[in-house]
Amino acid sequence: MRPLRWTSFIIFLWTSCWFAPPPAKALDSKLRIASFNIQVFGQSKVSNPLVTQALVQILDRYDLIFIQEIRDSNNTAIFDLLDRLNAKSDKNYKMQLSDRLGRTVSKEQYAFIYNEDRVTPLDMRTFDDKDDLFEREPYIGHFRAGELDFSVVGIHVTPRAVKQELNALSAVYRDVAARYDHNSIIVLGDMNADCDYYNPSLGFQFFDDEATELIPENTDTTVGSNLCTYDRALAFGNMAKRASVGAAFNFQDAFQMRIELAKEISDHYPIEFTIKTDAE
Repeated sequence: MRPLRWTSFIIFLWTSCWFAPPPAKALDSKLRIASFNIQVFGQSKVSNPLVTQALVQILDRYDLIFIQEIRDSNNTAIFDLLDRLNAKSDKNYKMQLSDRLGRTVSKEQYAFIYNEDRVTPLDMRTFDDKDDLFEREPYIGHFRAGELDFSVVGIHVTPRAVKQELNALSAVYRDVAARYDHNSIIVLGDMNADCDYYNPSLGFQFFDDEATELIPENTDTTVGSNLCTYDRALAFGNMAKRASVGAAFNFQDAFQMRIELAKEISDHYPIEFTIKTDAE
């Protein structure tokens, strides 16, 4: 038997160590929710074992996660990731997947992945964008968790028209508020709402009701040297009282990961927060 080379031994130790997850917190009646732009997610990422292993550990932190930037014309990569997630997790994950969306040949899909032991989807639909307000129409999920019915509006705002699409979200919010009688709504996703694309001092108060920002300003949601709060979560009505202050999950630090590998996973960190699902 050939002796194990020193470099191979170091790589073995490194890959064994940095994937050790941080201690989990007891959440009980709290639901863990996230939004994650997995940059250009497709076959190349799901075929990379280190990237896939990290993605599985990230997704397994949550009960409900909204995923953006799925680009796979074969429509198989996201199902492969879901299978690997269920193979490693003690939760039972299911998925709701949008159609391929976009005005150009470069289409994207959205997905809600959820722990079916804690979350039940009641209605799923893509916003009926009759006036062509969005590059990629928002994906709307109506869910039940514990004693709570709530809706999540997910979007990946195009960087070419950030201000216009952010303002157009008021029409989506109005549609959701009129359709469901629960007064618990979250709007989230990669909104490109900072740095070169949007001046955050303009705020997010262009809805019929007050928006509570769950992700604090100057939260770094990007992998790399830039500090930009591109990813946002806005809570409305009853949800503003039930939701915690959110944060970005810096998987590079949490998993003690090289920046090169972190960038292979995505150029965004997931944003995360909890909501209370028990009766008030």
